[in-house]
Amino acid sequence: MFETPLSMEWDGVVLRVGGSVDEYSISELRDRLAGLVTTNRALKVDVSEVEFLPSAGIGILARARAAARDSGGVLDIVARTGCPAQRILDITGIPHLTSDEPGSIASD
Repeated sequence: MFETPLSMEWDGVVLRVGGSVDEYSISELRDRLAGLVTTNRALKVDVSEVEFLPSAGIGILARARAAARDSGGVLDIVARTGCPAQRILDITGIPHLTSDEPGSIASD
């Protein structure tokens, strides 16, 4: 099975993550989030384009949210309604924001 490589794009407020969060890329995501959550500001991680998000990836997102909160910041996870990551976040009960259209984010 072919998996899309992990991609991450940071615009200063939103980290857009796409592709597969797998055993080869998970440390890259963990390290990127660890560097961002210490900035004491509001951040968003958009996982709408993530195609594969295993339990280890969910754990990294949950720990990043907690680390941001502990350092005085906020990290919101955003997922487009109906995308694979949004369904996984719903099942696991991880708090997140949903979006029907790019740029249109409502709380979940």
